[in-house]
Amino acid sequence: MGAADIVPGVSGGTVAFITGIYERLINALAACTPASLLIWYRQGFRAFVAHTDLYFLLTLFASIAIAAKLFAGVVIFLLLNYTQLVWAFFSGLILATVWMLMKMLGRPRLREGIAALLGCLLVIFIARYLSAELPATPLVFFLSGFVAICAMILPGISGSAILLVVGVYPHFLSAIDNSEVLLIGAFLAGCVSGLMSFSRLLRYVFKRFYRTSIASIAGLLAGSLYVTWPFKRFTDVSSVESLGNAANLGLLETLEAITLIDTVSTLIAIVIGCVVIVASERFSGQASI
Repeated sequence: MGAADIVPGVSGGTVAFITGIYERLINALAACTPASLLIWYRQGFRAFVAHTDLYFLLTLFASIAIAAKLFAGVVIFLLLNYTQLVWAFFSGLILATVWMLMKMLGRPRLREGIAALLGCLLVIFIARYLSAELPATPLVFFLSGFVAICAMILPGISGSAILLVVGVYPHFLSAIDNSEVLLIGAFLAGCVSGLMSFSRLLRYVFKRFYRTSIASIAGLLAGSLYVTWPFKRFTDVSSVESLGNAANLGLLETLEAITLIDTVSTLIAIVIGCVVIVASERFSGQASI
């Protein structure tokens, strides 16, 4: 799950489905409320551990942290050395995820179509006008962690895709790779706060407005294709943080700049990304993304 959460478009919840631990994970997270501390006080630590499945959560999150640390360096290397192909691969991941979500809906209703359109426009607006303004500060990382933890609750939302949209993804990778304790701690604090204060509401909304929620997620992910557009204008590629300031080339600029080899290699990378998502869904045996 840690490796999956590093890659935009791949949901850690999907991996939980594939490995058969999703239901146990959701139940354990739902049990982690302030009220559970009363069990510790009244019945002792063993009862608290049993109620929250604490050892399972600690083992899981420790494994996620280790995998994320090991895999972040690989993603940074690929982003710096094969930038266009990596963005194309990410686009394939997200494109296939959107297709999977829309397939789950079948023929969308008007309300669902509006939800998808609004989600798409929201992401494009954030990416175009707000993402470049977000610095790598503890507050930004805290808020990013608060939002990104949705990936743990609803399969189909990639935490890294959310970080990508708001412009924090390159800084997040760098913080993990360089073991920046303050930023990582702020991000984890945001995750914990999100779980404690928002997880139940998210689960309720998803169950009560299932189809609209799926359509909204599809729209959000579709909008993130604006962020992962492979053909960009770079002023500097010496560090992963600089990649976040790259500007998309327009369609005419792209047609003038790319070669036949660029076109073929980009299409291959997109197809590989699509295949990864489709294969993971087929392997899981259910529409988990």
